[in-house]
Amino acid sequence: MKFVWKGKYTDPRQLPLGEMPERAVQYQEPDTPEQLARAAIPYSLWTLGLWLALGALKCLIWRKWALSCSFGGILLALALVIPHELIHGLFFPRHAEVECFQAIRQGMFFVISTCPISRRRFLWMSAAPTLLFGLLPLGIWMALPPGEWELFYTLGGMSVQLGCGDLLNIHNTLKQVPPGAMVQLSGFHSYWFLPETGTTPGPED
Repeated sequence: MKFVWKGKYTDPRQLPLGEMPERAVQYQEPDTPEQLARAAIPYSLWTLGLWLALGALKCLIWRKWALSCSFGGILLALALVIPHELIHGLFFPRHAEVECFQAIRQGMFFVISTCPISRRRFLWMSAAPTLLFGLLPLGIWMALPPGEWELFYTLGGMSVQLGCGDLLNIHNTLKQVPPGAMVQLSGFHSYWFLPETGTTPGPED
């Protein structure tokens, strides 16, 4: 996998276009970073609720105040933005070129590769950074006594928040894409197709 930093996203013409099978179906999804940011707001609210609910649950379990934020956790979450995108890239085939863009005004970074991957792999690709940097630190924090390693609570909560766009992708894929389908990115959109209805892609690895 070749990871290429492309810098600021300003125009759809910057994005690579894939060679799509004739019967490929475009996702019903946002068309621009601005629309994507708006569509991700409900997921941001849900993840914020989860973050606070875990804190409240720990307070109840230990019968002690357990909520606090760590400045170090905030800095670490922000520092992991590029590794977050790199983890996405690792799920594409070894021969793939993965381009990374930033749209700071919309509060997002994103990667794109035009290599098709399976629906299952696309779901894991979308979820992996949030699982690793978000839910895992929150789980570790829940297992520790109150007042210890608050960095994990802040890192996990912020990382889950930063993965809201990925949660939108997961929701769209589970809702729109049938099992056994392939998913391919092209421009700002995702597409799916069944291998037998179009050009069968090569091996993923």
